[in-house]
Amino acid sequence: MNRPELLFLDEPTSGQDPVHAADIRDLIRAQAEAGRTVFLTTHDMATADRLCDRVAFVAQGRIAAVDTPRGFKLTHGRPGVLVEYRTDGRLAQQEFDVDTIATDPAFAELARGNAVETIHTREASLDQVFAAVTRDRL
Repeated sequence: MNRPELLFLDEPTSGQDPVHAADIRDLIRAQAEAGRTVFLTTHDMATADRLCDRVAFVAQGRIAAVDTPRGFKLTHGRPGVLVEYRTDGRLAQQEFDVDTIATDPAFAELARGNAVETIHTREASLDQVFAAVTRDRL
């Protein structure tokens, strides 16, 4: 293939197994890092999140919103921390507000009890953002 300055790719990872999809994403990333502009159309929000500097959501043939993946997630998300822990042999979850977790007595009790298995920050996914942004337009 020659070295075009602009690439248009339509659903490049659609129908691919996880290994081949990762290889394709690596190729796309390499093209962008080489200074080429990559215009990607996809319904796969995970691919858009991993590869795109800017994302535009289209609804009814019109651009509904444009932002960075991070900007979309911060604007439309509800910051929090999801804690998974064991209680009576069962896995349970509790969400804590990111601003108050350090002083939340319930979190302190979980941490002292050594029951915590995982802690994850909670943010909106691009799937959730797409639904929120385009809901009224579809």
